[in-house]
Amino acid sequence: MKDLYSDSDSVAIALVAYCQTPVMSVSVERRIAQLNAEKEDLQARLAKQDNDADILKNLIDDQAINIRDLNSKIGRQGKQIQDLKYERHVSHSTIDDQAYEIGELKAQVSKQERELKDQGRENEDLETQLVIFQRVIDEDNISTSSGSSGTDYDLMDLSSDEEEEEQDIDPDSGLSFTTDSNSLDNFGAANIESDKGKAMDYS
Repeated sequence: MKDLYSDSDSVAIALVAYCQTPVMSVSVERRIAQLNAEKEDLQARLAKQDNDADILKNLIDDQAINIRDLNSKIGRQGKQIQDLKYERHVSHSTIDDQAYEIGELKAQVSKQERELKDQGRENEDLETQLVIFQRVIDEDNISTSSGSSGTDYDLMDLSSDEEEEEQDIDPDSGLSFTTDSNSLDNFGAANIESDKGKAMDYS
């Protein structure tokens, strides 16, 4: 731009010097006017270019600010992404821990259910044994009551032979069977032991 100003000034000075000569024509005046117009046009163009340069500089500054803001925003978003990844990792770890705890609880529940079933079977067996024992006791009581009635009925006959045993002879086999109070007791005890054995088989 400085060279452009210098050239136009040189031309203007030359024209002024030329115009100061005695011989001056209309064509020279027209040339001067044309050069002045060109000079003004060049100055206007230079002013416009300077204005455009200022506008471009301001635009570049604005873009630089926007870029800086975008970089800052990207940094914040990157941190948020890292935080979300960490939270997701923690959530997955928590889910895994909870799944493991749920599995442990299910195993405990299954074990307790099996124990309850076993306990239920044991209770049923105990109830069965109690029923059997009660039946044995009832039968023993009936036998005892029947034995005591027979003893009362034959009390007069047995008073003289309290220490002797009665023997019944089987004519076919020739075997003797001894019946006394001890044999009745042994028979009742044998029945009790037999029923107890059956009760144990239920368990």
